[in-house]
Amino acid sequence: MDIKDIEFDIDVFTIRCDHCKQESFILPMNSRTLQHGLIFLIGENDGYIGITCPNEDCLRTIIKKETRERIQEIRSYLFAPFECGPGYVKPLLRYHSFPFGYDSEGYEFPSPIHTYSKALNESEKSVIEEEVTDLFLDNPKDVYFSYFFGDLATNPAIYVIWLDEVVIPQLVNFENEKGIKVLPRYTIYDPLLEKAETFCYKHFLEKEFLADLPESLEVHLVPSGPHREAERPYELLEILTTSEAGARSALSPISLEPEKPNNTDDNRKLLRNKAISLFKKGFGRDFLNQIYSQFIQDYIEISGKTDFTCQAFDSLRNDYLRKLHKQMNIEFLGTTQYAFYEESGTWTIIFDGNPIRALKGQGFRYIHHLVSHMRKQINIHDFDKNQGNHNDLVLPDSDNQTIADRQYVADIYKKKNELEREIEEAELQGDIALKEEIYGELEKYSEYLNELFKPGGGLKEFKDETAKVKDKIGRSIDRALKQLTRVNKDAGAHFRDALRPIYSYTLCYNPRENIEWHLD
Repeated sequence: MDIKDIEFDIDVFTIRCDHCKQESFILPMNSRTLQHGLIFLIGENDGYIGITCPNEDCLRTIIKKETRERIQEIRSYLFAPFECGPGYVKPLLRYHSFPFGYDSEGYEFPSPIHTYSKALNESEKSVIEEEVTDLFLDNPKDVYFSYFFGDLATNPAIYVIWLDEVVIPQLVNFENEKGIKVLPRYTIYDPLLEKAETFCYKHFLEKEFLADLPESLEVHLVPSGPHREAERPYELLEILTTSEAGARSALSPISLEPEKPNNTDDNRKLLRNKAISLFKKGFGRDFLNQIYSQFIQDYIEISGKTDFTCQAFDSLRNDYLRKLHKQMNIEFLGTTQYAFYEESGTWTIIFDGNPIRALKGQGFRYIHHLVSHMRKQINIHDFDKNQGNHNDLVLPDSDNQTIADRQYVADIYKKKNELEREIEEAELQGDIALKEEIYGELEKYSEYLNELFKPGGGLKEFKDETAKVKDKIGRSIDRALKQLTRVNKDAGAHFRDALRPIYSYTLCYNPRENIEWHLD
């Protein structure tokens, strides 16, 4: 079924915030409205539907009353399988009641008439009405359930409440005053959240949860013991290092515009891969056992808030991943012979097992870059500008910059010719958008060529400017080597020999030995 073929009254799917007056649409493709979860309170003849207002300046819990028929109509569109456009996967909503009322303890608010808790497993992820019939037979008809019986719930457990109608607005007011969820939600299913909540349950909440279960309910749980403790660091590492994109790739709307990679994503990937690699070597395991309890408390705190989102969870994971990576580095560096890294604005070098700390100066940044490109010739003209992005052009060891810039010019002309050929191909294929994009790039190269030439046609002189760059970098490296030699003569002698000459248009770290440096 295509969503454009569905006929419905949009007013039924609209909810208005009484606080900020914003109108929101409760539809399957509107992940912004559903990001904090959806409240259903179902009575015999009517019910309530609610959300957290998506306005970032508001974020209040809002509900509206509808007939049971209309509630069912809204639910049918939210849960029914249909295509919502090319590449779109409809969010799969599941009942989500974590942390099962745990973090609302200590607060005074109207109590539900009844609650029902049940541990879930892979084969049983729902509650049927017959399981709880005895609990509400004698209750009045104006009782409202937080759950449609038979719906899938998120592991590891389910917590169902039913309420007298009079306490519903009181509970909404409590949520808005305290920012704490007391009404369970239906949320977009996220396997990464489920994994984290199962971890919290298994290693902390289980005892609290079991205390509230009916004695007649048979629960099959893995007994606690040494094996469970042994699994703990592996489980927490998996939570911290699983890619959010990989975990959620099939669970949320896919934009028709491809996502652009960014440095932040690259840094996270590097951290994840490094943490996994170091963990396999035995680093960080004790630290994970030390921090797991605080991680659980922090997760319970943020997940119990009305404005909780997957992004808040990812932020928490990244914080803990950085802590883990830092600790793993400390452990690893205690076993390594050679390391060179920056921390807290200063540089540390471990040379032949001896740590040399609190080194300061731009020269160490230059040296670190050269060490990270061992035995490669680095052009100072690009090296000084980009701090780590160098090309293959090499300048002669001379103050006459003109000869070197002819090489640059030749390279630019070559790129220009390639772009002109690409424009012809785009024109033949009728790809106007691609043609215009290539034209834009071609114009940049043309402008750069114009800047290189004198009005009379010759190349501009860069002699003085380039010599200054060479001398500046050389002086910075020389100061760094002198500082290093004062605290460790062997390290200073090694780098001075491996970097010679330091006053040159090309620089290279070329040690006599084959040293494996740890540079993170």
